[in-house]
Amino acid sequence: MPSARRASTRKLADGDEVAFGSHRARCIHNPGHTLGAISYLIEGCAFTGDTLFGGGCGRVFEGDAAMMHASLMRLAALPPDTRVCFGHEYTASNLRFAAAVEPDNAAIAERANQLATPSTPSTIAAERATNPFLRASEPAVIAAAKARGAAGDPVSVFAAIRAWKDTFK
Repeated sequence: MPSARRASTRKLADGDEVAFGSHRARCIHNPGHTLGAISYLIEGCAFTGDTLFGGGCGRVFEGDAAMMHASLMRLAALPPDTRVCFGHEYTASNLRFAAAVEPDNAAIAERANQLATPSTPSTIAAERATNPFLRASEPAVIAAAKARGAAGDPVSVFAAIRAWKDTFK
């Protein structure tokens, strides 16, 4: 039996819109995890794939820390009530890491205590309050990153906590 051939019918760019049925999706280019990563914004939902997770973010494979941080900040700038639908169910382990970064953040403890599986969708508001990768300008996150050798700027803070998460158990 011949294998199905997959091919792009149209390459997408940041800001492009695609229609399917009666729905329209706006593309948000999110380089960092991969260079071609795209999130789709559809009717108040952001489908973020492997860029933004509940309480975390994807590893930096093809991009660099500056790209990934910028991509995450674009998503963080969406309206607070935007629902976040992510590609993997890592929320429980991500919140354990978030608590290690910010042990005094009551919102992280509350979210972890109320966590149900599946945990998607989240909201941009919940991610802003509990996701250390969206909080690289917060004093507690900066202090945790500096303890691991980061300078105080948001990109180096992001890079330090991403490297820490890569080895966190």
